[in-house]
Order: sequence, then structure tokens, then C-alpha cells
Amino acid sequence: MDYITAVTTCDSAKDLYAVLDKLLSEGPESVRERDYALVLQEALEKLSSFACGLSDFIPHLKHLLRLADTQDSLRLLISLLRNGSRTVIFDVLNLLEYHVLHVLPTFISLGILSNEADDWADVIKLLGSLPDRVTPYMLIDYREVLSGKKFFDHVCCSVLNGLHRKHLALSENRSVSLHFYGSLVGKFCLIGQEKAVVRSLILPALQKCEANFVWRRLLQTLFKHIPHRAHEPLIVELLSAVEDGRQMVFVVGYDISEPQLSRLLTKTIFFNKYFPPPKDVHIFRAVLQLFWALNQDRSAFKEVLISLAGAWGNSCAHRFLAVEYEMSLTKALILAAGVLRECLPCDAELKQKVLVAVLPGVEKRLKSTDSRTRRSGMVVGEIVTKLVDITPEAALKFEYVDSDDTKYLKSLMECRAVESVGFPGSKQPVWTIKTIDEENAPVAEPVTQGAVKPLEDPLSEAVDSDDDLVPYSNTVSRTSVKTKLSLGRPQYLQDCYDGLINKEDPARRKVCLESLAGLLEKQKDTAEFMVDNFLQVLYSIELEGSLADCSADRSTALIRIALDHPKISGCFYGKEVRMNNYGLGARLEMLQVIRAAANELSHSVGDVTAIETGTPLESTVDGKTRRFASATKISHGMKHRFVNFARFYIMPLISTGYTPRTPVFLLQQEDAMLLSHLVQTLTLLMHYAEKLPETPGLCLRVIEYVWDLKDHHDPAVKQAVLVCLAVCVQAVPLDFTSANKDFGFIDQLRQYLSDVKSFDPNSKCAELASQVQKMLDHTISSKIILFSGPKQSFSALDINRRDWKPVTLEDVKRISSLSNYSTFWRS
Repeated sequence: MDYITAVTTCDSAKDLYAVLDKLLSEGPESVRERDYALVLQEALEKLSSFACGLSDFIPHLKHLLRLADTQDSLRLLISLLRNGSRTVIFDVLNLLEYHVLHVLPTFISLGILSNEADDWADVIKLLGSLPDRVTPYMLIDYREVLSGKKFFDHVCCSVLNGLHRKHLALSENRSVSLHFYGSLVGKFCLIGQEKAVVRSLILPALQKCEANFVWRRLLQTLFKHIPHRAHEPLIVELLSAVEDGRQMVFVVGYDISEPQLSRLLTKTIFFNKYFPPPKDVHIFRAVLQLFWALNQDRSAFKEVLISLAGAWGNSCAHRFLAVEYEMSLTKALILAAGVLRECLPCDAELKQKVLVAVLPGVEKRLKSTDSRTRRSGMVVGEIVTKLVDITPEAALKFEYVDSDDTKYLKSLMECRAVESVGFPGSKQPVWTIKTIDEENAPVAEPVTQGAVKPLEDPLSEAVDSDDDLVPYSNTVSRTSVKTKLSLGRPQYLQDCYDGLINKEDPARRKVCLESLAGLLEKQKDTAEFMVDNFLQVLYSIELEGSLADCSADRSTALIRIALDHPKISGCFYGKEVRMNNYGLGARLEMLQVIRAAANELSHSVGDVTAIETGTPLESTVDGKTRRFASATKISHGMKHRFVNFARFYIMPLISTGYTPRTPVFLLQQEDAMLLSHLVQTLTLLMHYAEKLPETPGLCLRVIEYVWDLKDHHDPAVKQAVLVCLAVCVQAVPLDFTSANKDFGFIDQLRQYLSDVKSFDPNSKCAELASQVQKMLDHTISSKIILFSGPKQSFSALDINRRDWKPVTLEDVKRISSLSNYSTFWRS
């Protein structure tokens, strides 16, 4: 019997119920797995057309879900959830919950898939996006297992059950494949669910690896099948979760020669990542234990220790390290030095190498203006010199108050050396769990409130009365140091950049954002190499929460970048305004930054007070002196700062040609608001650049650019084009309108203005076209007369003539206010 046809031809819910009842009574051998999915699809479509609900058919539908193809049935339920009515959503969520709890675990644990990667891609993508697809509909009926955290934990538990099956297969000498599991785990890590992977899959599997070699091989094989780009989030989360770093060997194996994995463990974690305390110390201890366990001769650990000592002692790198990175690197070096002291006490050569590498860093830190950096240099200097077998008098000893900070750093040296299992005579480092909790001391966290109590000196009773002010002095000094560390302003652009990209510390981001404009102005040479990075960061920051009042600081920084580095920033804006990489608000803000920068650069034009006329005495004499022999006052030359930067702002905005495949064409079709602002920005830039030597050439390029937009359907764009033509035509080269040149463009412009004035339905466009036509006629005639008779007394753009007046900035603002997008001029 063809059940698909039978379901399709059902005329009522009663007939459908009878067909499904007969189908399920015959057993799974009567219908193929794919046919069950088709029957399920046809049955759901019929029930939707009957508008009778799914409650009476839930048992039959659940039975079909167990028999049908898992991938097809899951896609079908999500599609029905998206397209179904409100009354059906409750029943569909019930079926989807049943599918996730009873059908999906069997499918994943059995791993019934082919070995082709193409067959996994759709399933992995579907599983990774399922919570996001279902969440909007759970407002009607919340199902916990379909939420993000519970769902990924559930799937990871299913993968763990699948590994149990793989373990049994290996015990029976059968071959297994973990490609699907590796790709699925990698997908979860890439979408930010590495905590669920570690919590529900890796940690339970590690417990079985202690006494079972097969489980170790399973985990190592699974890790090899995880994509390389997912290694970093997985390893960082695993390092922060394991109690003993030696367990990492069960996951990554004893061979970490693979370039990306080696760079992650030896470079990225120590030098390129920042972890807040106490997470940083726990991760560093786990990494050191991992390298200690890789080989018996401890060569991997020795290489890491030398690398840490060299990086800490690099005097050039120290200048560009933020305080957080500085303290993080110091902790890692002290932890490694503690392992060296306890577990390798007889390796004098290694100790000497560490001492030679560290001493330059100690010298540099002693010259630092930050007290915390100086104290960390003193502590490391004392620790490293004591490692070498020298007399106590020869070891470094600095005079400083033994505060909680220094005590905490010295406590990181404490570690125990125990006998290695399986390697007689070899020791391995072990830290107790409680030392991790000690990092929660107040010194490890920024001090936000309350006063810091002075240290109680046991010898204070023996001090004479002249030193009574020492405790008060120490209190102020310690409080100021902690306040500076917690809310101190960055001193270098690299520190500022690191703070801006750190999303976990909003207070630090706010301080860096407030300090960015000043640092950009002071360190222009360094900023030149970081302009693109700062622009991308500033436009990606969401001004919410504690950053809600930082809009002015960000605008100031963006304008400062545009003023100091017009070429780089102009290229960035010219590219991003036309693309869809940023939202509409960000792209409008880019145009606003260009206008603000151009306004500031050209503000000195006509500003006599901004011109230095000499000493105050000379200015006073000139102001008080009457001149009878001269009919005119002495004119002082004024600097036009926009003269060298105009092309850097204008040319990137018009650099792309206009073809049906370019972003300009898409911009014209999709977003009239942004396009009108773009043309108005070009108009304003040409207005500021009207007296520059290179203005004629720029005008021709701008005219060529906006000419293709003259017939735009939106009135605001058309008005912007008319105003732009009115401004540009005044600076058109004389040769362009002479008798020796082709008059084709001028004729086309006149015809276009005449058509707009006569046929355009928008009255404002017609009025503006009439004004532009009058100005064009007079400008052309004036230029022709000037070209034919150079002895005429008036110029081509003479502003003293009474019958016409060139377009001014107020005219541009007035025309812009005619459109619906008048917010352009509010700033």
C-alpha cells in the first residue's frame, strides 16, 4: 500500500487517523526510513490544512519520529514551527522536545552517518543553530531542554555515550571513526559553547583515562579531528577547568609539534592572552604541568622557561606592555621559577640562563614610574638571583615595604615536588587547591571602596617620634597606587588598544576610550601604524551600559584620527561607507566624522584672530597707529589647512566606478538616505575646497560621479545632486567651458535642469533646478567673456555682482532641510 498517496488523499482528520493507525500497526519493515519522513511531512501538512490541532495525533506523530530519518524529521519540525499558526506551536514544541530527548541521542550515539564530510555539514549546522531558531517561539511554551545551555549539554552527553560505544567497538577489535564527533565538537566551540563541551564531555571522559589507555587514544583521536580554529577556545577552557595540568596529555597527546597547537601553548597563552585573576594563575600552572609531563628530560619545560625569561627581560617589549599584561607575565615567570627551584635544583646551567635573561628586565623596571611595576621587578630580581648557588650577600636585596602585593607574588614560588608515577627518581610539580583560592585576596582585585589600612610594623614601638607620619604617608601612597592600577589612564596607544578590545572589563574600556583622543594627538607617529585597528574597534564598540555616556569621547577620537591621518582614514571611510560591513548608523556617523574634520580644517579661513601677527607689542602698535598715506589696511595671509587634505577625503568616496555590479549601484537601489548623505557630504567638501588650486580637477570627478544619480527616484537624492552640481559648476575649469572644448556636458546639464523644472512632480526639486539653471547660465557666460577678454575687471566667480550669487553653506543647509532627512545638519 502506498501510504504517502493515502495520506495525501485523506479528506478529514478521521481518515488520516485511520491511515496512520494502519501504517504503524504493520511494523517498521513495511515502509522505508525515507518514506516515513515523507509520510510525516504529508500528515503534518494535512493537519495544518484541517485546522484541527495536533493533540489527538501526538502518539502517532511521536511513533513516526522514531521511525523516520532523524535529519529530515528535525528539519521538518523546525520548518513547521516557523510557518505554523499560533495554535500549532505548542504541539510542535512538544514534538520537538520529544525528538531532542529520545530520538536525537540515539542518532548521535550510534553515529549512523557516512564517512563523507558533506553529509555531516548540514546536520552539524542544524544542531548548532537549533536553540537560536527555537528560542523566539518558546515565549509561548518554555522547554528547558531546547534552551541553549541545556541543549548543548544534552548533545555533548550523547556524544559521550557515542564514545562509550566506540570504546566497546575497539575492545572487540573493530575499527571506528570519530570524524563526525570532532566536527560537531569543533562547531560547538566556535559558536561559544566550549564550556558545555568541557563540562559535559571532556571532563567526564578524563576520569576514565586515568586507568584506561583506550580512552586516552579515543580522546586524542577526537582532538585531532577537531578543526584547528576551534583549538584555542577549547584548550583555554579546559586549562581553566582541569585540576591537574598533566591530564591535558590525555587530550593533546605527547606530541605538540603541530605548528598551530605549539604556537597556542607556547606563545598565545603567555604573551597574547589576558586572563583575569585567579584564572590566570590556574591556567599558567596547568600549562607548566603539561609541558613538564610531555617528556622525561623536561626539554619542553626548559624551552618555555627560557622563552618566558627572555620575554620578561626584553627591555624594548617592556615599554609597550600594559600593566595587566606585565603582571600576568610576571606571575607566569615566578611560577616557572618555583618549579625550577623545587623540581630541578641541580640544573645550574639552566638557572644561569634564566638569570642572564631576566636581569635586563629588572633594570628597566627599576626605572619605571609605576610603583607596582618597580616592586614586581624587585621581587623577580630577588627570586631569580636566589636560584643561583651564590652567597646570601651576593643575592639582590631591595628595600621596599613588604606589602600584600609582594607577599602574593612571593607565594607563587611555593610548589611541592612529588615523585613521578612511572619515572623513578624524577619529580613533578604539584600545587595545592587552596593556593588558588588565595588569589582572591583583595590585592588581586582592584580596590573600589574603603580605605587601605596601613601595615602594622612590629618594630613600630622602637621608632622615635619623628617618624609618626610614616603610616599616614604609606596609606595615601598605597591607596593612590591601587586606584591608579584599577582606573589609571593608559600611557601608550598599545595599552589603550588592548583595553578597548577587552570586553570583559567595561571600566577599563571606558578609561581607554576617554584617553584615546589625547594619546592620538601626542603619539602621532605610533598612531599611523594603528589607524585601521582603532577605526575598526571604535566602530564595533556598542555604547551601552557603562559606555552609554562615551559617545562624545568616541567622536572626538574619530575626528582626531581623520585630522591627523587623512589619507588612511579617508581610504577606510571611502570603502566602508559603500559596503555593508557596518550598520546604517555607523555609516552615517562615518560621513559625519568626515564633515566635522573638514569643517575644523577649514575653520581657520577668515579667522584673523588665529593668525600670529608678531609679538604683543607689535600688535598693539599696529592697532594704535593711524595710517594716512594708505587707503587700505595691510592684509595678513591666512593658512587654509584643508588645502593638503581635500583630495584624501573626496577621492576615496568617489573612487569606485558606477556599474550595475558596484556597491554604488546597490546603494542607489537600497538606501536612499545614506546615498543622499553621501552626496551632501561631497557637496560640503567641495564647498570648503572651492578656493584650492586642485579644486577644478576634483569638481570634474565629483560631477562625473553624481551625474549617474541625477534620475534617482527619491527626491532627497535628486535635491542633493542638484545642490552638488550648483556648488561644483562654479569651480569647473575654464577650458571646460571654452569654445575649444566639447559643450556636450553643458548642453546635457541644461536639458536636465529644464526637464526637472518642467516635469518633476516635486515642487522643491523644480524650484532648485530653476535656481541652478540661472546660476549656470551666468557662470558660463562670465567664463566665456573672461576667456575671450582677459582684461575684464570681473572674475569668473565674482561675488560682488548683483544679478547672481554663488551657492553658500546656508543655501546647502536650506536645500537639505527640504528632504525628510534633515538630521544631516543637526551636528
